[in-house]
Amino acid sequence: MIELSDLFKGTWRFERTVKNLSPEPLNFEGNAHFIEKNPYTLYEESGSYILKDQHIDFATSYLYQFVEKNHYRILFPDQRLFYELTQPSQNMEHPCAQDYYKGHFDSLSPDHWKLNWHINGPRKKNVQIMTCYFRT
Repeated sequence: MIELSDLFKGTWRFERTVKNLSPEPLNFEGNAHFIEKNPYTLYEESGSYILKDQHIDFATSYLYQFVEKNHYRILFPDQRLFYELTQPSQNMEHPCAQDYYKGHFDSLSPDHWKLNWHINGPRKKNVQIMTCYFRT
């Protein structure tokens, strides 16, 4: 069985597709880094996407809080809870103002995992975010 603590360290490359936010799917690519900063592990990602022949850079971060074996809380930078992981493959949910996020986390191997979100609400209607992570 894959341990979550083995996944949430080091450097990863990711590919992300976002559908229904614009007329065409947006394709992102970048790198993610897990950095130990007690009592959290800092997750930082950065990359770029192409929109109408322009490369647009982006960056975001989260805090991963280890609770116990295979139990992590994923927090926004201001320490508000985003979601929790307790299994190598699971569904999760997150209410965000009037929008509602339904997600699925799946660890496929020690070097590959996926995180997918389906978002519905007044601000994001039927938005799908699919991200694949590959260890570098």
